[in-house]
Amino acid sequence: MLKRLGILGRGVAWTVVLNVVTTASNFAVALLLARLLGADGYGAFSFAFAWAMVLSSVAGLGLSPLVVRHVAAMEARHDWSGLRGLLRWSTGLVAGSSALTTIVAALVGLAFLHEDLLGPYLLGLGLVLPTALVLVRQSAMQGLGRVVLGRVPETLVMPVLFLVLAALFGTALSGFSARAAVALLLVSALVAFLVGTILLARTLPAAVRAAAPRYDRRSWARSAAPLLLLGVAGVVSVQVGTILLGVFAEPEETGVFALALRLSAFASFLFMASMYPLMPTVARLHSLERTDELRATVGRAARAVFLFSLPIAVGIAVLAEPLLGLFGDEFRSGADAVRILVLGEIAKVFLGLSGLVLVMTGREDDLARGVVAGAVVTTALSLALIPRFDVVGAAVATSLGALATHLLLTLLSRRRLGFAGAAWWGQAGTRNRGSSHE
Repeated sequence: MLKRLGILGRGVAWTVVLNVVTTASNFAVALLLARLLGADGYGAFSFAFAWAMVLSSVAGLGLSPLVVRHVAAMEARHDWSGLRGLLRWSTGLVAGSSALTTIVAALVGLAFLHEDLLGPYLLGLGLVLPTALVLVRQSAMQGLGRVVLGRVPETLVMPVLFLVLAALFGTALSGFSARAAVALLLVSALVAFLVGTILLARTLPAAVRAAAPRYDRRSWARSAAPLLLLGVAGVVSVQVGTILLGVFAEPEETGVFALALRLSAFASFLFMASMYPLMPTVARLHSLERTDELRATVGRAARAVFLFSLPIAVGIAVLAEPLLGLFGDEFRSGADAVRILVLGEIAKVFLGLSGLVLVMTGREDDLARGVVAGAVVTTALSLALIPRFDVVGAAVATSLGALATHLLLTLLSRRRLGFAGAAWWGQAGTRNRGSSHE
């Protein structure tokens, strides 16, 4: 087990390095766009991006965790025919779903959106297909154990390229707009998608390319149904505040909240870094019925991630106003929202690995219950609070929704498996319950 923990630790370390570089790039991108576009333009850009992320999740059909779990298990068993069939099936399904989603979303946008938001929104729909397909490709590389390499195109190539393009065009064009920013983001996404496709082709074992594909469509579709629900609900929980502020408030308020959301998310970047190597590890240990090792691995990871994340969260909360001021004085009003959102982020870090444990052990239904419950809480509170409290209302709704999700997931994980992925709560329970494949 010590050897496996060492491998996992190296995976987390390299993922953290990648996340640090990505965080710096995204911070620079947000700073540049906020300066170039102002709060109004940044709000329009964020509205388009939020919708692109929600629709990409819909188009992705919730297949990402399923692909990680099955690829990891198939690679362990050398089931190359099944692996090739899974990749073909998931890619074709997501491509068709993306095309349909984009067409429907474009028609709805043309019918209902105001002119200021319509242009960036329609351009942002171009992100749906590559973003949805990226989820499949990244998940396959995660399952194969190439976690860092699989994330390089979207977490390094894309933001750095976007930063360079935005800096060049933003300084060269006097009327740089949200529409132009979305267009440059789309170009960057397509370049990153091409790089990622090449990396996957080179990563797949030669035996996969030589094998005849074998399909288990019925079983895969049955597992994907709750995963689709949780994928959409999870993205809605994050983006609903930005979307509803675009409906009920001024674009400036949307921009302030979007920036507050991005800044507060840095509090959980170590948590996100740990997820990528942990997912295939948990899937393999569960497949081999090594329950005690699984429990110990998840417990150590949860405690380490929380302890390292806590000082980052405190620093962001204390320095919220000066950090926002770097993007422009008009963003300083979001300091209270940042502090509220950071509380939600640290609660997620404390409880958050329970969801990973559930989905990687085949309990997609339970994960869907928790995520949907959180999305309902977030949406209901957003509808109630945003019209009256604007940015602060959106922050409260987002944080309470995150707390509801991860609290329920922790309770469900403890009940189903006998342990949970919280840092210091839910670890005790009936041993070996997780070895069952119920």
